[in-house]
Amino acid sequence: MRIPDYHIHPDFSFDARGTIRDYAQFAQERGLEEICFTTHLDLDPVRAPKEGWVRVNGSRVPNRDTRWVHKYIEEIEETRELFPNVRLKRGLEVDYFPGVESLLEPFLQFPWDYLLASVHCIQHLAVANEKEGAQLLSLMDPERIALEFAHQVKNAIQSGIFNGLAHLDYFKRQSNPWFREKFLSALEPQLEEILTLLKERGMALEINARAIFRYNLKEPFPGPEILSLASSLGLEMITFGSDSHNPLELALKFDTLLALAMKAGFKAVYTFKGGKIEKAIPFSQITPLLPPYPA
Repeated sequence: MRIPDYHIHPDFSFDARGTIRDYAQFAQERGLEEICFTTHLDLDPVRAPKEGWVRVNGSRVPNRDTRWVHKYIEEIEETRELFPNVRLKRGLEVDYFPGVESLLEPFLQFPWDYLLASVHCIQHLAVANEKEGAQLLSLMDPERIALEFAHQVKNAIQSGIFNGLAHLDYFKRQSNPWFREKFLSALEPQLEEILTLLKERGMALEINARAIFRYNLKEPFPGPEILSLASSLGLEMITFGSDSHNPLELALKFDTLLALAMKAGFKAVYTFKGGKIEKAIPFSQITPLLPPYPA
């Protein structure tokens, strides 16, 4: 069994390319038995002009109009028939912000296998973005930003909506070194409570490879220290995500993620179906991806 990729953006995501069929084809060629699509869903009305849309048949469609979801699920189902050897799971990556729960309600009627929570913004500004991060710094200090970030992460976990938490220390891609270090230092005391909440709520902690292959960092989101802390607290459920935005990134650097997860003390990677845990795949049963594969 190869490690399933549970963070994938097909071309329904506004910043991605590659159709669902393209991903399935690539997965089959590389021997992946399971992948989960997690199209972006950012419902923040303030950010709607920039990110409040999806791409359907090459056209921009407002993401609040749930009609696009029918097309998204239909395309996954049709592709399943073409690639019966690859289990294709239905999911979303939802940007969490205060008040998103009511906006998300119409989307929760669909048959999702996996809902992934992420926090990118504080006061409608992307904290890891250099320009928007600078705007945010004009409104509050880094410590307050980190505490607000932690508060939103905790609320996302406690909402009871999600199955997994994406890229917990995503902020370390911020290019301002002073801001980055101040933020991460202030976040550190919040981590034990966040990870304990994940465990208590039965949610998975994602290990995200995009930090390595896209942002040229030496470690994934989250890094080894957070992974070791999570394991020591008894959190067992993890997923691996490439956060791929094109098919060539599928399951990229998963060998690195596997080594780090094992070193931290994790024993298995988890899969989901119908919004519930499906199974744990012991690391002892993991086999390498088929070559050729991007380095």
